[in-house]
Amino acid sequence: MKYEKKSYDFGKSAHNVTEELTLVAKNKGLALSYEDDATGPYTIMGDEEKIRQVVLNLIDNSIKYTQAGNIWVRVAHVDHNVLLSVHDTGMG
Repeated sequence: MKYEKKSYDFGKSAHNVTEELTLVAKNKGLALSYEDDATGPYTIMGDEEKIRQVVLNLIDNSIKYTQAGNIWVRVAHVDHNVLLSVHDTGMG
């Protein structure tokens, strides 16, 4: 597997993935929302496509295992790091 490391705005990427999955969540009767702590940009160094796939899988799993309610995706700066949180009202 080849990795293409580059600097990019993780917040924008996470927001785009959330928007892509909003219809999937809505069709299941769930509310999916994105928020950040307004301290962006959330620049990280990594393989954007591979990290995007991880974020997509986390949100998709949250949709899959949440029967009713809400899913919140949040990006924030914490101790000079970028933190992604996915919270839901599912059983897990």
